Amino acid sequence: MGYLRHAASGAIGMSAILAGCVGPQECPIFTAEGNGRAITIGVAECILVRLDSNATTGYAWQLAEMDTVVLENTDQEYVQDFAPPGMAGVGGTETWEFAGKVPGRTNLRLEYRRPWEPEDIEPADTFEIDVTVTAAE
Repeated sequence: MGYLRHAASGAIGMSAILAGCVGPQECPIFTAEGNGRAITIGVAECILVRLDSNATTGYAWQLAEMDTVVLENTDQEYVQDFAPPGMAGVGGTETWEFAGKVPGRTNLRLEYRRPWEPEDIEPADTFEIDVTVTAAE
C-alpha cells in the first residue's frame, strides 16, 4: 500500500483542485476541494491526492476503497509543515499517488482516522473520487 515518510519542508499549497507537473510525469492533483469529483485517466497515467494531515494527533489518511485491478497506489508521503525547532503539534500534508493499471472504473476513498481505533468508529474525515481508466491510445 505504499509507504509513509516524514520530512520537514515548507507547506504545500492546498488551493488548487487540479494542477499539474509533479516529477517527470504530469499528474492531476486533487485536494480537499476536489472531494466528490470524477476524473478519467489512461493506463499508466497518474493522479495525486494532497490532503491536510497532522501525524502528531495519531490521525492519518488510510486507503478505504479502491479496485486494485483498475488502479494502484504507487506512492504515499507525509511532509510536515515548517516549524521552529521544538514546536510540537505541527501539521502537514499527505500526498498519495495512484496510477491506472487496466481500463475500468473504481471509487477511490480515503479515510482520516487513527489506525488503532475500531472500524465501527466513524472517520474524522473522508475523501472520495470516481476514477475511470481508459485504454492507452
